[in-house]
Amino acid sequence: MTAEAIHLTNATPFDLIAEDAETWLEEARNWADGQPVENQKQADAVSMIIDALRKSADAAEKQRKVEVKPFDDAKAAVQERYAPLFAPATNKSPGKVHKAVAALKAVLAPYLRKLEEEKRAAEARAREEAERAAREAAEALRAANAADLAAREAAEEKVRQAEAADKAAKQAANDRAHANGGERAIGLRTKHVGMILDLNEAVKFYWRQDDKPFRELIQRLVDADIRAGRRGSAIPGVEIREEKVL
Repeated sequence: MTAEAIHLTNATPFDLIAEDAETWLEEARNWADGQPVENQKQADAVSMIIDALRKSADAAEKQRKVEVKPFDDAKAAVQERYAPLFAPATNKSPGKVHKAVAALKAVLAPYLRKLEEEKRAAEARAREEAERAAREAAEALRAANAADLAAREAAEEKVRQAEAADKAAKQAANDRAHANGGERAIGLRTKHVGMILDLNEAVKFYWRQDDKPFRELIQRLVDADIRAGRRGSAIPGVEIREEKVL
């Protein structure tokens, strides 16, 4: 059966391609009704529709490339203008600005690490002093006689000193190494990095959590090997079956 197109007036290339595709799609709906073909004539008719739809898709892709080219060219021109200076740091070739930032961070980091170590040492000293003052205040309170005003006042002064030392220790704990030359302070951040020490144990753990990602990965590897021509028992644990497909 041949599909007869009714052409549109003032039609764009897309309109003509879409009109042709819709015509053949209607033919496809007539044939793809859930029943398989029964004879050679029907098989040839379905084959003709498949061929026509493929040609329609090819024509559409060619026309799409023609229509999108000016936009692609304009985008490429913008990218070309910006990339040398501003290409993202995650790019294979970052822009000069991001390279400069990375280089400056490398210069700054050793000093901030040293400063952070000094601040943490100061924090430890302040915490040790706060704990000592707290012990002395507690001891003074226990030892002071309720009838001895001077002793009570001395003990209360120890408490005030302990409170001040605890406040100083808390301030030291919150004191971090920063560089403050810009609008936003730059400081060290904690980054957690997982290092695989035993791959087998790690795989077992994640396999028990969810084996689907592993099966998908292995299936992709199997598919790649089969496309490369590996056959027979060359892949342990895998059966290679032959299927007839269009």
